[in-house]
Amino acid sequence: MCGNEISKTELSPDGVSKAVVYNRDCGATTGFNTQVSIIGAEDQLSNNSGNILIIKNKENLTLNWLSNNQLEIKGNLSNETFKKEQRYKGFLITYVQEKL
Repeated sequence: MCGNEISKTELSPDGVSKAVVYNRDCGATTGFNTQVSIIGAEDQLSNNSGNILIIKNKENLTLNWLSNNQLEIKGNLSNETFKKEQRYKGFLITYVQEKL
């Protein structure tokens, strides 16, 4: 019974992949959280948990592709973190905590 609300999508420089920021809600007992997934450029976001980042609450994150296989994620990353991958299927992910 979970649902995803996409807030941002950024295509990789080579157009092969995209990073997606979305808010996921699984009902009243869990509340919202912000998630990031890397998927194929032509793929639709599935109704699954993020494969890169999952943090508590809704956050406004910025995605910046530094190269075809390196993604930078900026934002308030100080909330409780459930998943924070540094590498995923050949992609390198870096994080920048914005000042509160």
